[in-house]
Amino acid sequence: MSPFVRGRAIAQVESSGRTKKSFDVLLWTDELLYRGFRELDGVQQLREYLATIFPQPVSINLWLPEGFIKAHTLLNAYGITVSMVAVREPDESLQKEFGDGAPANICKAAATAAVCDADMVVTENPEWFPFYNEFEKRNTLLGNPSVLLRQCEIYARGYDITWSFNYPMFDAPWSSFYFFAEHDTLSASLRFLEVCHKKGLAGATGELGRSLVYNRLPNILFTRDRLLFYDQQQKAGKRANWQRQKFQFEVTYFLNFYYVLLFGGFDHLAVLLNSVLNLGLRERDVAASGQQFLKLLEQKAPETYTMFIAPDIQEFIERIATLRHLSAHRGQIAPAQVYEKPDHEPTVDELDAEITEKGLDDNLRFFPAGPIRESFREQIRFTVKLSKYKLVLEDVVLVDGKKVKGFINPLLDTEYNFSKFHSFLERVLNACAKRL
Repeated sequence: MSPFVRGRAIAQVESSGRTKKSFDVLLWTDELLYRGFRELDGVQQLREYLATIFPQPVSINLWLPEGFIKAHTLLNAYGITVSMVAVREPDESLQKEFGDGAPANICKAAATAAVCDADMVVTENPEWFPFYNEFEKRNTLLGNPSVLLRQCEIYARGYDITWSFNYPMFDAPWSSFYFFAEHDTLSASLRFLEVCHKKGLAGATGELGRSLVYNRLPNILFTRDRLLFYDQQQKAGKRANWQRQKFQFEVTYFLNFYYVLLFGGFDHLAVLLNSVLNLGLRERDVAASGQQFLKLLEQKAPETYTMFIAPDIQEFIERIATLRHLSAHRGQIAPAQVYEKPDHEPTVDELDAEITEKGLDDNLRFFPAGPIRESFREQIRFTVKLSKYKLVLEDVVLVDGKKVKGFINPLLDTEYNFSKFHSFLERVLNACAKRL
């Protein structure tokens, strides 16, 4: 039933919810290594920063199994607060998921993680890491304390809390944040701008470089972090068994911007090279995959030309371009499910009989006979019909380029896409700086 507020019925969407306000971590280690302890100390630093924000927007909870006395004593002595949780015994189905060769206690950890809604299980036992996929299927991340740091950064940034463990800073604005948080990432680009400045390349050329480094790259980093944040939220939603909240709207929004930024980054770099190397093309005629640009680049800087025509880069650019063109011209990058039809598709009469048997049409009595009631009935039919289909692929997008074709999961590609683009950008700028 819909809730009543001030005497009025308010519509409510069932099996839905909001972003998770706590990042829950199950620590499964009784004897912490020194590095692991230092990393948990960093997490506590972030937690204390969060406590200074009023009202506190989110929290990071550390859970420790009862009986892990050494770890509890150590963490408590250094003011790293943890909550104790009773160890749960795994049922038969969970043990079957992990198999007979699973390390001792790993199934107990998985069962206990479910109790405290753990977003992540942290261990320092290397024997556990080959079972990463088993935890992934349960929508829980498995990793060591170093991975925990990165996940905490992603979680905080998703709530507009600018935080980096490498360069801690309170209340940093986004406009300057990544130049501290990702200093190592941006160092090659900043060095290139310094070389350009020393060589007197100002004016339009300087502005091209400045906008690439000071605008586009931070925008890409921000969008990357938002996508990784919603990946965390999708897993939390799946653990909660939400059917009508998968954060698809948010993911689609940032994915479309991400591919536009990445694709534009290649052309932006090409336009910068055209200006720095005096290739002589008009800006509107420059494209990273354009034959005229590549021909002139080969003549002027053959070592850089070789980087642009490398098969893996050409394939990567085409894949990015195909999705960018979809977003910009004829649709949206919207991950969806791929289903396999059953041998027998149910008829309308069969669907209606099942709907009545399960009582799924009870709420229809609140609607008068007519098109609105039938519209809701059709939605119920679709849901029941879809339950008969086999889910083959989840959250995928079709790439339909000239050379690159197939389904990809763009959200899973988030970090790979940035890494691939950035490593290429870094190599090109370093080579160009040497030539200058």
